Amino acid sequence: MIIWITGQPCSGKSTLAKKLSECFVESSPRIIDGDTFRNLTENNDYSEKGRRLNVERIMITALNEQNYYNHVIVAAVSPFKDQRDWIKNKTNVKEIYLTSSRQREGRMVDYYSPPTDNYLHIDTDTHSVVETQLKALTYILTP
Repeated sequence: MIIWITGQPCSGKSTLAKKLSECFVESSPRIIDGDTFRNLTENNDYSEKGRRLNVERIMITALNEQNYYNHVIVAAVSPFKDQRDWIKNKTNVKEIYLTSSRQREGRMVDYYSPPTDNYLHIDTDTHSVVETQLKALTYILTP
């Protein structure tokens, strides 16, 4: 299973990925963090084209990694709904959409397209880290 955590920068994606990985520690989950991945691939292009390329690379990696790990957890802005829908149609993906008013000015992605179906929305302003983790875990474990 791929757990795809999406949302604007600073909405809590990496924090939730780490907390969820603690729940699946026995199966050695794989975390793919968008910022870390961007550094590894040396993609410093934050334009739409650069972001699309980064998400494409993450999708290919996640699809490959699911052959070796029971849980692949992706934490990336991934602003394009068509890309997220593509991977959801390709394999078993649980999409989690995080929002927060704590998002940093200047880092917001103006063209971010939120999900519209088959996802869980969590406002991290109104839920603690533990509450967010529990809501996400319940969603992931529900068939």
